[in-house]
Amino acid sequence: MLIEAREGTRYGQRTTTFVGRHDGDPIETVIVIAPTAVLAGRVVDEQGQGLAGVRVAAMPNPQEADEDVGALARTLRAATTDRQGRFRLTDLAPVETLLSASREDRPMTMTRVQTPFPDSVDLQMIAGRRSAGSIRDATSGAPVASAVITVVAGSLTGAQLFRATSDAEGRFELRGLSDGLQKVVTVRHPDYAPWADQFGSSLHAGTDNEILLVRGLQLTATVVDPSERPVAGLSIRLKGPGSLVDATFQTDEAGQFVAPRILPGIYFVRCLDALHAFHGDDQLIRIDDDESDPTRCLRLQPSLQIQGRTRRADGKAIAGIEVEFIDEDDALLGGVHRTTSGPDGGFRIGDLPRSEGLWMRISDPAYARMARWLCLPAGIDLHDLGDILLEPAAAFEGRVIDARKSAIAGAEIRIVDLPGAHASPTPPTRSGPDGDFAIHGLPPGEVDIEVTAENHVGRRFRVIQLVANQTRPDVTLTLEDGIELMGQVLGPDDKPVAGAFIRSRILPQPGIGGAPPPVVEQRLVESASDGSFQLRGIPPGARLFLHAVRAEVGAATQVVEASAEESIQLQLKTIAPPG
Repeated sequence: MLIEAREGTRYGQRTTTFVGRHDGDPIETVIVIAPTAVLAGRVVDEQGQGLAGVRVAAMPNPQEADEDVGALARTLRAATTDRQGRFRLTDLAPVETLLSASREDRPMTMTRVQTPFPDSVDLQMIAGRRSAGSIRDATSGAPVASAVITVVAGSLTGAQLFRATSDAEGRFELRGLSDGLQKVVTVRHPDYAPWADQFGSSLHAGTDNEILLVRGLQLTATVVDPSERPVAGLSIRLKGPGSLVDATFQTDEAGQFVAPRILPGIYFVRCLDALHAFHGDDQLIRIDDDESDPTRCLRLQPSLQIQGRTRRADGKAIAGIEVEFIDEDDALLGGVHRTTSGPDGGFRIGDLPRSEGLWMRISDPAYARMARWLCLPAGIDLHDLGDILLEPAAAFEGRVIDARKSAIAGAEIRIVDLPGAHASPTPPTRSGPDGDFAIHGLPPGEVDIEVTAENHVGRRFRVIQLVANQTRPDVTLTLEDGIELMGQVLGPDDKPVAGAFIRSRILPQPGIGGAPPPVVEQRLVESASDGSFQLRGIPPGARLFLHAVRAEVGAATQVVEASAEESIQLQLKTIAPPG
């Protein structure tokens, strides 16, 4: 039965929303009428000359959309610049868009393009630096050929991948790196243990970089069942430390698997058989520095199973509800386990790790989101949750405006306090070009929200009396204008520092009982090539705590009073080594 049809906008696109009921259940369908737009422009170097052969890509900003990143990636549009550095992208959604430019010899650059799109967008790419060196055997000093060195360089605006292979003399060369980017360096070779530098501090400009590889250890493990009998043909996943080791092995006839070329550390192990799980003490393998070719015995036990039923308050079964179970200790193994309730509302799931507890999470647009911590009794194989009662969802929609009653686009609305013991956190949403927004899947009652927007002072609001199966309309959220603070980061030698990270936090005003500001905001920005940075949307007269750091240069802290007329100067001091 159709109850209403209403027109609106969502992320810059016209929509028609149909609301109705079927067999007592609420149904809401949104039809998006999506026009297309064009983005054109030019990519230039430091002198303003056009750059040819640059790949320019555009996709909707994930922070502005209600789709997952995978769905947004399918809307990506790309083009290559011509001899004059020109590009043209068509068939784009008219929403805030991320525009990136990449070429293998230069650091990637990225910018956000607001709607309506300008007639032309210029992107500047700076020249990258060269890093070269050699890869050698840590024991013999012999050069290692065919080793693959990978650099993932990232900043606040994106990430870029660089890769090179060592030659017969172990030499490698990487081009296009930037001093301002944070780097993760990995080296892999089939005869050596993986090597990694999570901070990129070992890779500097020049040609004298040296990386030493070790052969590593060989882990031999035997898997046995509760009767101490070896289990053959079992798939085992081994992960850690970090992302260097993530491999699947299969036990042989003796119940053994061998993991070669690993380093001392802590490894997570998981049985991929849905009927079994490792004993709690055997889910982690610790290999100490003084061990040589370690061996382990891993004991299996029946995996934990959980069952339950999703129902409404009147006892009616709810079918098709996705239920997630999350083990925080298992998260490094991608441990989110999902199942869906059947026609009678019942569900049952196995292959769950045995632990002291799991998170259960339910997210369905027609019902209030739920998150519940499950304390699991020891020694049980099946845990029955009984009836899980779901509340019909409430919603509210409205606009974000400034003091002049003008719409604020791109404001972030975040739920910070929900009624109900099992209410689940709601992902933040952003206002559209007309300042409009809608938030669904809330439990009935009162909610507290925080609203932040560029160039405006964030605030906390309370939205009252949300009613089940109803959308509260016309919620108006007003933000005051903020000021823009300018500053510069200098090194110990008084020279500008690029790529420094500046974190700011608004402090409570003295003399008013230490009361917090309307929204206690923390912001993170990165200094430009001339050391300059900007902080926007700061309350006039606010006290700010600033912390600036560049790992290889130094750090600085300062408390300032916000004023648009005065520039901030942060001078880094050399960080003393530990000890």
